[in-house]
Amino acid sequence: MSTSTDHGRPDPEATSSAASRDGRPVSDRGDTVCVIGAGASGLTAIKNLREHGFGVDCYERETGVGGAWNWRHDRSPVYASTHLLSSKPFTQFPDFPMPDSWPDYPHHSQLLSYFERYADHFDLRSHIWFGTEVIRVEPAEGDRWDVTTRSTGGYGPERTSRYAAVLIANGHNWSPKLPRYEGLEQFRGEIMHASSYKDPAQLRGKRVLVVGAGNTGCDIAVEAAQQASRCWHSSRRGYWYAPKYVFGRRRPGQRRAAGAAGAVADAAVALPLDAAVDRR
Repeated sequence: MSTSTDHGRPDPEATSSAASRDGRPVSDRGDTVCVIGAGASGLTAIKNLREHGFGVDCYERETGVGGAWNWRHDRSPVYASTHLLSSKPFTQFPDFPMPDSWPDYPHHSQLLSYFERYADHFDLRSHIWFGTEVIRVEPAEGDRWDVTTRSTGGYGPERTSRYAAVLIANGHNWSPKLPRYEGLEQFRGEIMHASSYKDPAQLRGKRVLVVGAGNTGCDIAVEAAQQASRCWHSSRRGYWYAPKYVFGRRRPGQRRAAGAAGAVADAAVALPLDAAVDRR
C-alpha cells in the first residue's frame, strides 16, 4: 500500500506518474485513500483507515482540525453560546473519552480542544494537507479517482492525484442557504443568516424575527428574547420541546422523534437558519 512521509506529503518512492483523460499529469498514489475534510468525521476516518493498513492523504481547506467546530475559521457557524446537543457519553469516541471533569453538554471550545487532542493522540496531523482545497473529483480507469487540489484561495498551481477511494467528509454547515421570500428586496432592516450570528450583542435593542425552529433557531430566539427590544419566533409547524435535564438528571440519549426539536440528534451542529433583524 502507498505510504506518506512523516509530514503528510506523498512519499516520492511510493508515487508513480500517470495521465488523466484530458492529458493532465497525475500523481498515482496507488492504494492510498483520499479523505476530504478534517472535521470530526474526517479525523475518525483517517484513524480507522490507518489502523486497517491504508495509506491516507487528507485535504483540509482550513488551517486546523475541527471542521465546523473550529470557531477560529471564517466559515464556522459556531456562535459564542454553542454547546453540544447530545450529552457527553453519547458524543465521545469510545477509544478516546472526554475528561470526567467536563460538563454533560460541553461548550464548543471544549469540543474543539477534544478534536485537537484526538488528532495529536493518534498522530493524524501527519496525514493532513492543511490549507488545501479539493476543486474536482473525477472517476478514473480501474475504478479509481482523480482528485485535483490547490492552495485555499486559488493560489498556486493545481495538482491532480489518483486514489483507490475517496471519502468525503466536508460537512454541510459551511455553506449558508438563504431562502427567498416575496418582498425580501424591499425589506429595509438587516437580514442575517444564522451562520453570521456570533454574539447576542448583535441583537441588542432591535426588533427581531427568527425564522425556523431547529436547534440553532431556538438558541437564537432565546438570546433574542433576552437582548432584543422585541422578539418573534416563526416556525412552519408545532413542536414539542424537551429539556436537557429532567428532575435534575441528564436526559437519556434518544433518537430524534418527528416534530421533537429538543430530542438528541446524532449530528453535533444544527442546520443553519435565518434571523431577520429590523432596525426600526
